[in-house]
Amino acid sequence: MSAIFLEQLFGDQAKAHFEGGRAVAILPLGSTEYHGPGGPYGTDTYVAAAVAQRVSAETGALVLPALGYGHSPDHRDYAGTLHLRRDTLTAILIDILESLRRHGASGLLLLVGHWGNYDVAMKVRQISIESGSRTRVEVVRVFDDLELDLAELDEVFGGKDWRGHGGAGEVSVALYAEQKLRAPSREHLARAMPAPESRDYGAIGWQGLPEEASAARGERVVDVMARAVVKYMRDRFGGR
Repeated sequence: MSAIFLEQLFGDQAKAHFEGGRAVAILPLGSTEYHGPGGPYGTDTYVAAAVAQRVSAETGALVLPALGYGHSPDHRDYAGTLHLRRDTLTAILIDILESLRRHGASGLLLLVGHWGNYDVAMKVRQISIESGSRTRVEVVRVFDDLELDLAELDEVFGGKDWRGHGGAGEVSVALYAEQKLRAPSREHLARAMPAPESRDYGAIGWQGLPEEASAARGERVVDVMARAVVKYMRDRFGGR
């Protein structure tokens, strides 16, 4: 099955997709923010969108246009970061949810690529529950190994740490998803980055091992994460 993208549907196709009240949508929640010397500003968006595409191909869920802006207070002073206030992001998500409700969607998965959006996403979920909305909202973060079974990622990275903002896991997916990106060379990264043991997130705004990132690893990461998200969706929304 191919992934289904809302922005690529024509009028009758969209109508048919929503008919019957069974449509489940996925909204990739990203950001445009600093990811250190090894990761592009769109990293979180690329990750969430790549996983959503693979999940849609497996489940038939409708992928909504990714939201490439997020709540990024920790990085708003880094040149290029585009920061949304909590109230702004909340209002955007509620309006999207209301549109889906109006069209008869049965469910919405907020797929959080940028973890700074998580609290807002959970707030919107609670608002939906309290309002009695017929559109069920669920929230899951990419790379959340407490919620998702991501044990295989240790093997993908040869036992090295794949975690971290601007780290090997998310940068690998960005390089895989956007292969036109020209990643910095290992030599450049070695000059630009402090030693691993002295990478203090509070001081430098990123963490992890971006020097271990590659597009080949990114493809494997998407495989692992998509399988985990598919299971998450089936547990909460039902279906095949």
